[in-house]
Amino acid sequence: MEEPLMEAEKRGLAVTLISIGECHTRLKNVLVHKRSDDWNNAVARKFSMFCDSRSTLLGSFGQGLRPTVLETDHPSLVELLELAEKYGDHYERIIDSYRKYL
Repeated sequence: MEEPLMEAEKRGLAVTLISIGECHTRLKNVLVHKRSDDWNNAVARKFSMFCDSRSTLLGSFGQGLRPTVLETDHPSLVELLELAEKYGDHYERIIDSYRKYL
């Protein structure tokens, strides 16, 4: 997914990648957060991406799994990306600077 994001960045769009764990990318704006020990035993890697303030991509990939992705603009799924209860105060700090876009 890096190439389309790089192209968007070259067109002047603001692209910010928020990664849990190190991520090798050529994108300019990357925020990296430390992974918890729970990730060591995970079979599937899940990801979520805001495409804009109204739509999102949700997907997974991993050992023995067929990579899949869901694109949606359904408000309840978009709002699920605000996982304050799951991540607590730390998650709030991660998304604070993006509140104006949510």
